[in-house]
Amino acid sequence: MSQSDEIWRKLTAAARQAPPRGDDTAPFGFAGRVAARAFGGRRSGGAMIERLALRALSVAGLAAILALVTHLSVPASNASDDESLFTLEDPAAIVLGVTGDE
Repeated sequence: MSQSDEIWRKLTAAARQAPPRGDDTAPFGFAGRVAARAFGGRRSGGAMIERLALRALSVAGLAAILALVTHLSVPASNASDDESLFTLEDPAAIVLGVTGDE
């Protein structure tokens, strides 16, 4: 017999001689405590990322509303200026205010 078989035999013999444990039911209120701990208390790092994402979403929403209000409050420019954006060859120069004469 190998040494591990001998150790296994001694352990099983000792386990057979151990007294019975009795009732293995959970104590009164155990399920309630487990549920309270699961749904209450502090949360881990996932909640922090969720709060940060919600704040970023609210800031982006406020920026969008501000841009919309600003766009609607500025009076419409002359129609010829709007058409010049599409008729000239370089719209980027118009936006930047650069003329081709320089």
